[in-house]
Amino acid sequence: MARVKIVTTYLLHDCELDVTRGHLRRDGLDIALRPKALRVLIHLVENRDRVVPKDELMEVGWPGVIVTEDSLTQLIAAIRRAVDPPGRGTIRTLPKRGYAIDGRAVRVKPDPGPALQDRLKPSVGVLPFAVRPVTALDDYLADGLAEQLVCTLVQVPWLHVADSALTALAAASADTPTEAGRLVGLDYIVHGSLQVLGDNLRLTTRLVATEDDRQLWSATLDGRRDDIFALQDALALRVATGIEPKVRVEELRRCEDKHGSLTAFECYLRAMTLIRDTSPRALDGAADLLEQALRDNERHAPAHAALAWAGALRIPQGLATDLPAALHPARRAITLAPDDCDALSMGGYALGFLERQPETGIPFVERALMLNGLSVRSHSFLGWLHLYAGRYGQGDAHFARAIDLAPIDEFSFRALTGRAFAGLFLGRFDDAIFAARRALNVAPAYTIAHRVLAAALVRTDRTDEARQIIADLTRRHPAITLDRYLSETRFTDP
Repeated sequence: MARVKIVTTYLLHDCELDVTRGHLRRDGLDIALRPKALRVLIHLVENRDRVVPKDELMEVGWPGVIVTEDSLTQLIAAIRRAVDPPGRGTIRTLPKRGYAIDGRAVRVKPDPGPALQDRLKPSVGVLPFAVRPVTALDDYLADGLAEQLVCTLVQVPWLHVADSALTALAAASADTPTEAGRLVGLDYIVHGSLQVLGDNLRLTTRLVATEDDRQLWSATLDGRRDDIFALQDALALRVATGIEPKVRVEELRRCEDKHGSLTAFECYLRAMTLIRDTSPRALDGAADLLEQALRDNERHAPAHAALAWAGALRIPQGLATDLPAALHPARRAITLAPDDCDALSMGGYALGFLERQPETGIPFVERALMLNGLSVRSHSFLGWLHLYAGRYGQGDAHFARAIDLAPIDEFSFRALTGRAFAGLFLGRFDDAIFAARRALNVAPAYTIAHRVLAAALVRTDRTDEARQIIADLTRRHPAITLDRYLSETRFTDP
């Protein structure tokens, strides 16, 4: 089979077939067409000078899989409904031979768009899942699961997610999944298989770096045909807590391997790694990187939001903070990117914290969760704002959700400390002690966890242990006093 060209846009009557992006449009609006049908249509267009045998088209639509001619007939019918209204006869059926498209109906125009590899964001694509064994029903099921994965990934604002039709086209043209990713300039690809045994389903997914064909992440999920929505939810959860962090770590490694100037995105990634440390030196370094990012791209909303968050974190660490200077990037972030989950959650939290008005920031973090309900960091931020407002049960529920979503997330110490405060205020002192100790295991420099742990230990008459925690706290934070703590705290309940 000839390789599919992916650098041309075709005009077919009043339709535009953009092969580079995998779109079929009429009057600027997308025409719904399954990836398999799109591959067959493109193959017919690319081979418009001949009759294309049925076997060849079945190989294009279902590479490596044996299907009946009825499957191809249904696929051709779907293509005709999309591009060939009755009476035109653009796609002809030649009995016992195959199908042909009228070459006079096809025109070619140059591809107007930039190459995908020229994009600044790291790019990822989801290849069609292989189905074993193949049936028409399971074929549709696999396509639906792949689309679910794409819909989850597009919620990550710093990723470029390739259109599924484009990746399906590349997969049909390439010999290996990695080659398919390279063919369209993707940094990462996700591929896998759906195994079917009666009503039992097993979905295996893998994340691979196309640069060197390294597998970065994999997961296997089991489900049943009669509960497909549970399998879709499990897939979304695994993607949110597995793929996104792995890509972030990999991008950070790549930017550290480079020489010369860093992009705004790379500075942002490095800064987020430093913020996790929470020490004064780390917060200063993060602020420097974020300011560098904004010099490179003043409209980088997550960098504005992270700069505001870093400023908020300085206060409980006993560091001097210019409140107006910290508030400005928070407001800038939520103004620049009203649909960016990271910008809204970090900026909204910083706004509520710095203004000492948690209700001011809550709507922005809630909007972040509307955009991405699986955002671990957004659940944690919203939990803290509810705590400050005195709604301890609501706050605890968001912390619990954050920990359930990603128990080993790099910022899990924030949710754990939040759970400790909720336990303290709700009178569940043993729970508070357990959560605070877990937080300190993850982030020993996070002095907020020292404070809640000491308070919970005192409430359970474990004063000797509390004294040890306070000694460690004052060693790390020599300027801390009760008066200073009371002046800095954002909790509204006296």
